[in-house]
Amino acid sequence: MVENYRNIYQIARECTSLTQEKSSELLDISVDSLRAYEGGKRTPPENIVIDMAKIYNRPYLILQHYQNTLIGKELFPKIEVKHLAEAVLTF
Repeated sequence: MVENYRNIYQIARECTSLTQEKSSELLDISVDSLRAYEGGKRTPPENIVIDMAKIYNRPYLILQHYQNTLIGKELFPKIEVKHLAEAVLTF
């Protein structure tokens, strides 16, 4: 694993300036569980992801979470961001 690896859960938390300790308290989970989710060692359950999205005020976190699942990759393909002119020409 890359030492500076930051996954979607860690990035969302850091955007709110919450510490792991405060986040785990708000999420009603242990700091070790949060570290495991942010370190990519465990996948958080859906109810925790929903709570993270609410607490961190990052509703798109739910979509990002599902994009990392097998079914989610089929239902929610990655969106390629383009400049408007390029998108119009492609269309």
